[in-house]
Amino acid sequence: MIWFLLLVFVFALVMGYFQVPIWIMYVVLAVMIIFFLIRNPLLFGKDPEKMLAYLKKSKAAHLQFLYHFLQGNLSAAEHALGNIRSKKAKLSSELMLLRERKEYGKAKDLLSKMSGHKTKWYALSDIAIQEEDAESFKQYKEKINDTFL
Repeated sequence: MIWFLLLVFVFALVMGYFQVPIWIMYVVLAVMIIFFLIRNPLLFGKDPEKMLAYLKKSKAAHLQFLYHFLQGNLSAAEHALGNIRSKKAKLSSELMLLRERKEYGKAKDLLSKMSGHKTKWYALSDIAIQEEDAESFKQYKEKINDTFL
């Protein structure tokens, strides 16, 4: 991503030096963004093998975590979890790991640290379903104001 932004900056600098009209600069920028979006298999990809290969080659810690998690290698996923810098991504990744291992008590403690976002209520609803707690499920379901539900 940094190389992409650096490339955009260089193109803008060169076109500015040659005083290219602004509409040509916008067209070149749009083409570069579309090329970047099409090239990334996670955004518009349909082949799961290409997506997994992209996750495997990625240097981003969260994407490495997702690769190991999706492959079922939870110990490697836990190791990759330690390298994630973003607090939000680390929290959601840790939550995924705890729910996969069926450690619902720890997951509830972790969810108590989260703000009242719909992700929290979905996760708590899923835990209530897994624990077969109908009252808690109804309580959490009422807090979700989502048409997708």
